[in-house]
Amino acid sequence: MSIMLLIDFGSTFTKGVMIDLAGEEIVAHSSVPSTVDRDVRLGLAELLVELSGQTSPRIVENAPKLACSSAAGGLRMVVIGLVPELTVDAGRKAACNAGAKVIGSIAGVMDDFDLIRLAALKPDLILLSGGTDGGNKEVIISNAELLAGTQIKVPIIIAGNKNAARECRGTLEKSGKEVVVTENVMPDVNRLHIEPVRETIRRVFIDRIAKAKGIDTVQNQVALLMPTPNAVLQAVAILAQGTPEEEGLGELLVIDVGGATTDVYSAGAGMPTMTNVILKGLPEPLVKRTVEGDLGVRHNAVSILELVGTAQLLRDAGLPSADEKRVVEYCQTLPPEQLPREAWEIVVDKGLAKAAVRLGVERHAGSLKLAYIPGAGETFIQTGKDLRGLKTIIGTGGPVIFAKEPRAILNEAVFDPRTPHLLKPVQPLFMLDKRYILYALGLLSVQYPRQALHVAKKNLSNIP
Repeated sequence: MSIMLLIDFGSTFTKGVMIDLAGEEIVAHSSVPSTVDRDVRLGLAELLVELSGQTSPRIVENAPKLACSSAAGGLRMVVIGLVPELTVDAGRKAACNAGAKVIGSIAGVMDDFDLIRLAALKPDLILLSGGTDGGNKEVIISNAELLAGTQIKVPIIIAGNKNAARECRGTLEKSGKEVVVTENVMPDVNRLHIEPVRETIRRVFIDRIAKAKGIDTVQNQVALLMPTPNAVLQAVAILAQGTPEEEGLGELLVIDVGGATTDVYSAGAGMPTMTNVILKGLPEPLVKRTVEGDLGVRHNAVSILELVGTAQLLRDAGLPSADEKRVVEYCQTLPPEQLPREAWEIVVDKGLAKAAVRLGVERHAGSLKLAYIPGAGETFIQTGKDLRGLKTIIGTGGPVIFAKEPRAILNEAVFDPRTPHLLKPVQPLFMLDKRYILYALGLLSVQYPRQALHVAKKNLSNIP
């Protein structure tokens, strides 16, 4: 039996999935509390014991082990660019698609306030972009000089105007900063060039960030490949596009509702579907990820409550207005590590998850705005992706996987005639990642794409 063990070092749980490559079957899977804040080796050892009980110690010991990680808040990144709608947006798209959590962005020449805010954000990485190749050099050079004068000691990735890259690198390295130069994330106006930046972020994550999180202590046992969201993105890509030998599922949306964030992934071009539509803004990546740091149903329950309002959360949960005070107190005092225990808590969690899905997909999907253009008459301006024709929605993450009615939660991602300007899917098929294996399939697909696709098709279940 040829077995692979795929591991995710998360902030709350360390998860493992064992896959038989020959039979294309899951032979064992388990989840144990993470110990990243103490010693990652403890959680890994417990996971291996759990998996050994389902298979055998010999099989677990001999299995090649690949891993991803979202531990300790994941990969926290700040993007610095020239124009918010262009290079800053390009940098954000590249960072999100690499599995980073963009915790802040700065446009134009930084000032003292920006430098104070940057230090307060405490990023793991800084992405310094700005200027098309042959375009503006002054802003990125000025920002490099300002960064050089700070006490910030995190890696800085330069992905801006290639004509300024050498000067920026020299300035930063003179002050002792760690610098990596990659290709411009936007070499020409309105043309994204994400892949080199994504690969650079992945390498920096493995080489430097893993050490800061303590995961390097297990690298003699486990090969760390990428951040967890990047692994899920890989799974989304192969699920949608398939392999040269086999078709995938077509255009799809994956919604991962978690305790700290809600991540939304889409695979599809998202181009306008009507004739009287003009596309505005940067082109969207074919496979796109957005992460909503204020929509976690544990760490950010109060944030969700504030965003939707108490009355709407009660409607989402199906609770009477008499429960208003109780719901507010629950959200305000909810320990992040506590899973719902009572029936009433399960109902409130359903409401929080529904709100997270609705808001997360609204932010991810494109939108239409009516405009009047001389000579053309009434025209719609589209920003973002048109997801109305998308075929499949896949739900994952604990609040969806363990819900009694996952479809009721995922249905919040569907097009609503009351908000026709939001380009959400109209008639999708719903599926569930019951075993929470998408990260594992993304890791597996790096070496074994055919097997990853087959295991996915066998284990993703339809929701009637």
